[in-house]
Amino acid sequence: MHRIDNGTEILSEDGKQIFTDGDPNQADAQRASILDSSWLNAVQEELCTAIQWNGISLDKNRNDQLYSAIEKNVLFYVDKAKTELWEKMGFIDRKLESLETETRDFIRTANSRLEILEEELEKGKK
Repeated sequence: MHRIDNGTEILSEDGKQIFTDGDPNQADAQRASILDSSWLNAVQEELCTAIQWNGISLDKNRNDQLYSAIEKNVLFYVDKAKTELWEKMGFIDRKLESLETETRDFIRTANSRLEILEEELEKGKK
């Protein structure tokens, strides 16, 4: 892709080469930008590549192909992110289950030791 560069462009306020409609009322009679084949072919190929890269065949009778390509690409990455999120959630669930088991084991062990200490304390009182 490239910006218009055939000598009929003007510079925007931020220094980019842009198209102009021209202004015949100006003293130097600014010409309108000419759409040359180099620029048009570059734009065409950029658009066609985006469409075809997403597995969509070019169809002269459809005007939604770029939208479809962008939508397909976005949905692919959304699905990928969902899958990764579900995998991470599964990992978290497994960690929580493990923590729950360890906590139950710790409480069971602590209760057993407490019972032993209480029994020894009772024996000591007698």
